[in-house]
Amino acid sequence: MLELVDLFQDYAPPMPPTYIADVLVSPKLWPRATLGWSIAYNSELMKTPPKSWQDLTKPEYAARSAR
Repeated sequence: MLELVDLFQDYAPPMPPTYIADVLVSPKLWPRATLGWSIAYNSELMKTPPKSWQDLTKPEYAARSAR
């Protein structure tokens, strides 16, 4: 997109401070999406859920991922 940056005019989205500075390429080009990851679980099936990504490496969670 940097090759096309001169074709765009400066733009400020409604909430620019909420964007991560690393994703801003130019004041003319703003990302449309910022992706994130989360850990989800069924509280009816799992009474001691993982609290971090590192927890998912524990043997107690290995059997759950195969279901």
